[in-house]
Amino acid sequence: MSRSTRICQKACEIANVFVGIVTDTHLQAVIGMGRDVMRLIKHLMILALLCPAIQASIQQAGGREGGFANQPGAGINAPTRGQGKISILSFDARSLPVEIRYQGKIVTGARWIDSNGENILLLTQTGKFPSKGKCVSGEGRCFDAEVYAYNYVRKDGDVSLLWMMTDYERGCSFDLYAGFVKDALFITDLDSNGVAESLFLYKHSCLSDVSPSVLKLIMHEGATKYAIRGTTKLPGDSGGGAMNIDPAFKQAKPVLRNFAVEKWNKYVTKDDFEQF
Repeated sequence: MSRSTRICQKACEIANVFVGIVTDTHLQAVIGMGRDVMRLIKHLMILALLCPAIQASIQQAGGREGGFANQPGAGINAPTRGQGKISILSFDARSLPVEIRYQGKIVTGARWIDSNGENILLLTQTGKFPSKGKCVSGEGRCFDAEVYAYNYVRKDGDVSLLWMMTDYERGCSFDLYAGFVKDALFITDLDSNGVAESLFLYKHSCLSDVSPSVLKLIMHEGATKYAIRGTTKLPGDSGGGAMNIDPAFKQAKPVLRNFAVEKWNKYVTKDDFEQF
């Protein structure tokens, strides 16, 4: 995390705490303060209101997909390679804790225990639904489609959201798709540090011909996100196959980056031209 990002997030924390005080029992005392203090309070309250948007933009800096991550507090592939101290548990979408909330329909998920607690990962997608805005591509009726990923943690009886991610296609009147690659969810502990890595791939596209789809690989180790972004590779020399490794991977251990590249190379050619 950059120094500017840390400063921004700390400012948000201070603003929210201060606003909580101002709007509580100390309000009358604050009203009696001088003009300069009142101006400071006004600016802090504005910052507090803008904080969710600021924090979301920080998370989106590496790619279009949005979301957020919190630092942990007080249909899955078989585990592969070094599993460290994590334990893989069975996943049943019909038996989720009542505290869990999500959008879309559950496609697959995973459940495991690591040093953060009991983790529950959900991958969901909405299918297509009518666009609220103007058509981005084509004319006539336009549709949107979204994908979501959620990592909840249950520890000491409490359930909290560790991180979430979302991506989308908007305003499409052609062949539309936004969904997860089949059989491409992996839970590992490749560096054997007791904090599991989750890895999955998804595609989104709005196509009027045989063209590559956008392909993304997302890996998390705890709340830390890594990504590879590009396009699917069409058969022969028909195009596609772009691959852009997120700069964040430079800070990751080589075993994590190597595993991600291996999975990217395996799935980049698996394009079944799905559409809703």
